[in-house]
Amino acid sequence: MNSIHINVKSIALDLLRRAWIMILAFIIVFMGSYYLTESKKVPNYTASSNVLVYPSIASATEGETTTPFVTATAVASQGLINLLTVMITMDASTDIIMKNLDAMDGTEDGVFVGSSGVVYTQQRIGSMIRLASVSETFVMSVTVSCPTASDAVMISNAACNAVPEIVEEVIHSGYAKVLQTTSSAIKSNLPSYRKPFTYGLIVAFLIAAVVIMLNIFDTRVHSKDEVTADYGMLVLGEIPHFSTSHKPTERGYYDEKAKQQE
Repeated sequence: MNSIHINVKSIALDLLRRAWIMILAFIIVFMGSYYLTESKKVPNYTASSNVLVYPSIASATEGETTTPFVTATAVASQGLINLLTVMITMDASTDIIMKNLDAMDGTEDGVFVGSSGVVYTQQRIGSMIRLASVSETFVMSVTVSCPTASDAVMISNAACNAVPEIVEEVIHSGYAKVLQTTSSAIKSNLPSYRKPFTYGLIVAFLIAAVVIMLNIFDTRVHSKDEVTADYGMLVLGEIPHFSTSHKPTERGYYDEKAKQQE
């Protein structure tokens, strides 16, 4: 049974000869994957404000309420936050948010036009707002994501300032206080070179692996030096060079000129 012979020098030469294939494959895969997966990404900006949310028990007598901190519990506060998460998208809540935005841009048209000219309707703004408890405490975050940083900040602050009014006028139970508004937004969903670069490297390494495997399992003798070096045998004769440039490839003809050029 013939054993597999590994010639490191031959493998290295094969890789050098075919390096252009690996480089070309890397460039094609890198550029293609970047165009398909990264170039079409739209940057997204996220702004977040904080509101203190505490439950309160409304009295049966209209206009009378007990102090909100007396009966406050973490469970009741979480329930109020969950209720606000549902209520924030309803018209009664978005009306209040839109009034705050109208006050910011100095209009009363019920539509907010962002700094970049993007028009935000009442329904769209309601779908952009996300409410969540911060580490299961009484603090609730008001998060807004949109394509413009300044718009995300303004809408987040408008929603944050609207929460106490929503609790008082829409839910009629509970207590909310603005803790902190925001002045900046976090940028995300940016195009990245990491994945395309990784894909390109994987394809290049696969081609290199194929080249190595073909070299290892190639049992042909390519020169008389291989016979002498690998098998320690003397060369008794050498087949002359053949030319197939003007003849069918399945036949070979002796070319004395080609031999003399060596």
